Formats: sequence, structure tokens, C-alpha cells
Amino acid sequence: MNITCEEKSGQSVYPEIVQVQQGDTLYFPNVDSCMSITYVLDDDSFIGGHVGWGENMQPDTNANRILDEMAQISSTTKVIKIIFIGDLPSYSASLANFSSSQECSVHKIDNPDGQADIYFSTSDNSLSINRSGTEIYSSSLANLPDTKTL
Repeated sequence: MNITCEEKSGQSVYPEIVQVQQGDTLYFPNVDSCMSITYVLDDDSFIGGHVGWGENMQPDTNANRILDEMAQISSTTKVIKIIFIGDLPSYSASLANFSSSQECSVHKIDNPDGQADIYFSTSDNSLSINRSGTEIYSSSLANLPDTKTL
């Protein structure tokens, strides 16, 4: 089943964050000037955050808020991968604090050409990025590059 994580500016606590259990797919629709953040946890579940510019037009502030909330949600499990996909230059200050370590790998995929639908499958630990219904990138999560531009 697809669990949708979409930007919902102005909603209540954790409006843009979802948790996905084994067997489901984390789906980020319409990622363009925004950014998806995915935590892959050691219990084979995912946490997804969809960060937008918001009404305040402060993408880094919004990203830091989502990252803080995702850290709270994941505090009882180990994060083994963090994957950022979207208009990454708009979030450069937030991303500057993230680099791979022995405990957690960090992957940054820049999508400068606009709108994309992003799917993370827990069934086969894979990533698929589609634009206008056509797959433009796919990878197993085990083989993700540290950085990539679509």
C-alpha cells in the first residue's frame, strides 16, 4: 500500500511526516521546489518528511523543523540511511550538517528539472523517481550514490 507524504503547510504537529512499515511504499508526490527526506531505520521501516518553502518562504527553517521532528519520532530506533531528494540548493544550510558516517549513510539527489514523484519500497528496499509517469531513476537502497543530479 502507498503511504503518501505530502506538503501540507500550516497543519498541526508532524503534518508532513509519515511512518511506513514493512510491506508498504513511501510515496512523495509532486516534489519540485520542495525536498523529500527519508530515514531508513534498522527495523526495516521508513520515516518520510516532505519539506516545502511554506508561507514563511524559509526552506532551511522548515527543513530544520521537519528534521527535528523526525529525530524525535526515530529516537527509539537506529537511523541507518538518510536520503534527501529535491531542489537541494534551496536547502543548502540544512544539508551542510549531514555527511555519511560508519553508523549512518547520507545520500543527496538533486532534482533541478522540477516535479517528480518519488517511491521508496520497503518490500524490496528500492527507490524509484518518476516524472510525467516515466521512470527517470531507480536504484536499490543498498546501491545509492552519495550524491547524484537527475
